[in-house]
Amino acid sequence: MKKHVLCLGDSNTHGYCADPTDCADGGIRFNEEERWTCRLQTALGSDYLVTEEGLSGRTTVFVDPIHESMDALSAAYALLKSHEVIDLLIIMLGTNDVKERFGANAACIAAGLERLILKCKSFIKEAKAALSRVAVAAVATELGESYAEAEEACDVSVNFLNPAMPTLAQQTDSSIKLASVVDGFAGTPTFWRLNGLDDDETRNVSSEIRRNVTKAAALDLMAGVREASGGGEEPSDD
Repeated sequence: MKKHVLCLGDSNTHGYCADPTDCADGGIRFNEEERWTCRLQTALGSDYLVTEEGLSGRTTVFVDPIHESMDALSAAYALLKSHEVIDLLIIMLGTNDVKERFGANAACIAAGLERLILKCKSFIKEAKAALSRVAVAAVATELGESYAEAEEACDVSVNFLNPAMPTLAQQTDSSIKLASVVDGFAGTPTFWRLNGLDDDETRNVSSEIRRNVTKAAALDLMAGVREASGGGEEPSDD
């Protein structure tokens, strides 16, 4: 399957030509030799599929009181769903947000774009959720544990801050291979990041590992003391 690049934008992505004399074909839209999306397709080659999702007048989040269905936010889920699987999402929006009827300043427009990006990230995370299950299964196989045990231990999550990054399955496979030959690598923050955890999740996992190691050491020490003293009750896990 080809790598899929989705270009989400406004008239600049659609290829609208305000002055027909500027277009090679004399029309209202630049042709396939002129549009940047088509030129991107040519530059990337046959291993890639570049999809144009351009709508003249489209905004980030602002609802147009004159033309319906112009904000990308309300249409994002349907657009992304209809074009999946998406390897790279390019968003080129914000120009129409400066229209006087929206009354938005630069800060509001930036906030709107951020909101749209977060929604797109949320969709990508949902769409890639199956990869997290593949990753957990791979870890379970590597560690000889059940799926539930591996899932609880790893708390693997999909976090595609950049949709162009390698898939979680690819990263997990690579990290597990490294862990099998490099002692101690499986407990490092780098290992967990390769398995899809963000910085906060990595810190939580590392803290939990340290807590469990400390607890195990304490139990071993108590067991040694009991053995040396001739017995005693087993300590509670509480």
